[in-house]
Amino acid sequence: MLIENQTINIKWGGRNKQYYSDKGYPFTKLGDEFTINVIDLPRNSDKLIKIKCDNCGEIISVKNKRYFDAIEKYGDYFCCHCTQKRTIDIRSAKHFSAIDNFCKSNKYILKTNKNEINSLDSKITYLCPSHGEQTTTVTSILQGKRCYRCSRETVAEKAKQRNLYERQMYWYQ
Repeated sequence: MLIENQTINIKWGGRNKQYYSDKGYPFTKLGDEFTINVIDLPRNSDKLIKIKCDNCGEIISVKNKRYFDAIEKYGDYFCCHCTQKRTIDIRSAKHFSAIDNFCKSNKYILKTNKNEINSLDSKITYLCPSHGEQTTTVTSILQGKRCYRCSRETVAEKAKQRNLYERQMYWYQ
């Protein structure tokens, strides 16, 4: 949240003369310093402004452009510590949804809770209907890897079918 009644000193220049004159600031001469309210800064300005983190309340200095980009994208501004927490929460929710869909499509019963997922290396536990409790990582599930034993059985069955086919082709030649 932008802190109210902040002012900043800037200099008159050829690029900002018309902009600040239109905002009601009296022009003196090029190169002179004058004081403006930070609300009147152009949106893409790189001047530092003081803001209050919308999550923890910490007061920090940030570039005007970065602040407005965050407001436009998220609707609020978080300090770097709170941003990390928000990113982890967003990613874990996204990953949990993908893991839940994966388990449902493969008829697995998910045993891991949503709050236990905090990185791609987090351990996921589920019950395979054929082989019982299995443990893997978020990355493996996102890559579509099924229960290890089920996948080995599938590979063995395909190999068996391929060998049978090759034997039949050999005898018919």
